[in-house]
Amino acid sequence: MALHPRLISRAVLRAVLVLTAGVALAGVAAAGDLITNAQARRQGLVREWFSQARVDPARSHVENVALKGDRLYVLTSAGALQSFDAGTGELMWSSQVGNPAYPSMGPVATPTHVAVVNGGEVYVLDRENGNIVLERTTASGIAAAPAISSGYVYVPQFSGRVDAFPIGESLPVPWYFTSAGRIFEDAVSSAKSIVWSTDRGHLYVADPDAGSVRFRFESTQPIVAPASMQQGAIFAASLDGYVYSLNEVNGSQNWRYACGAPVTKSPIALGETLMVVSDEPALHCLDAETGRVKWISKGVSQFVSASPNRIYGLDRIGNMVVLDAEHGTIRSRAAIAGIYHAVLNEQTDRLFLFTDNGLLQCLHEVGLDEPVMHATKVVDPDAAEQPADKADEAVEDEPMADEPADEPMPEDEPETPDPFGGGGIDPFRGGGESDPFGGGGGDPFGGGGDDPFN
Repeated sequence: MALHPRLISRAVLRAVLVLTAGVALAGVAAAGDLITNAQARRQGLVREWFSQARVDPARSHVENVALKGDRLYVLTSAGALQSFDAGTGELMWSSQVGNPAYPSMGPVATPTHVAVVNGGEVYVLDRENGNIVLERTTASGIAAAPAISSGYVYVPQFSGRVDAFPIGESLPVPWYFTSAGRIFEDAVSSAKSIVWSTDRGHLYVADPDAGSVRFRFESTQPIVAPASMQQGAIFAASLDGYVYSLNEVNGSQNWRYACGAPVTKSPIALGETLMVVSDEPALHCLDAETGRVKWISKGVSQFVSASPNRIYGLDRIGNMVVLDAEHGTIRSRAAIAGIYHAVLNEQTDRLFLFTDNGLLQCLHEVGLDEPVMHATKVVDPDAAEQPADKADEAVEDEPMADEPADEPMPEDEPETPDPFGGGGIDPFRGGGESDPFGGGGGDPFGGGGDDPFN
């Protein structure tokens, strides 16, 4: 009995699609990018799953991959945003954002929304289905990835201005913060704070509920990596190699640690431990509460993830480095397969790797079949005695058309009065620790004695 031509066409089409997908994935594996279980076991690992993001290698590549909760978000250079189940690798949804020809930044996710930047616009999508729920244009050039907190998306701009757009219709109209200097790094957020830095070495912490800047911390050199936060504490690092721990509510300095080399990557808080990668390169393992150094391991240029007994990282040429979690000694260092990038995982022990053409892989330590969650140490940020001076209230936004599109902020001071100006001791320059480079002491190289070299 002959089959209907339409049925034959559908069957052939289905077979061709399956075959094409198989050949494409086989081509990726043949190129040496797919890590086999044999290769993984040499590092004490096993591959849990692999998947393929939708990327046209001839026109685009994977721009960034971010982990939030049980979702892995993949953003391509063409503005395609895809959501994968972090436990299985299953594609949950895919959405096109903005113009494929414009640069994209992000993604940033919360339990309810995902935000990305494309060109001069910010997009907020529903986490569950990928539908766009907000699309807004800023007054000037967007500098970095946004942050989400308290129903608003906060968009940093080169001019030093941070716009706050309400995601829900019931929230007040947009408003903005101003800051001294220019912004080049991503803003970050917690339930209580929005944090960003400028090229002047200023770290701003704003209260999203009050609509005001809570305090400003001044480092001695620019902060070129986004800060990180753990309940009650903010961790920031500067180009002079200092790592700071600040109270999230009042800005008091809990401790300061000197790495001895510039720090251009964000500190990573893992419960009672803080991981800091310096440009030496070296991985510094610190006590998150006291700043005491536990160990230093040289040759590690990127932190990837941590299990109860091991730390996983990459060196400068992309080799996987496995360290002992207690002492920092290197257990192994070897290339696994192909050219890949690692997703920063502060949440669990899983290793998520990806390639430019969209191959995603998840590895875990042999014997750890269930993800190991990193416990967050709960600290009461209200326990500090001295509150910081509050900055001016945020300014209610006016229609965007009334402002010039690319008018920069003044180089010397922001538009609003600077509450952190002169007239008193600057409470944001330390936590009781004297500045070894400041005044107030005799110059050991100055006059006042015989010159032994004359």
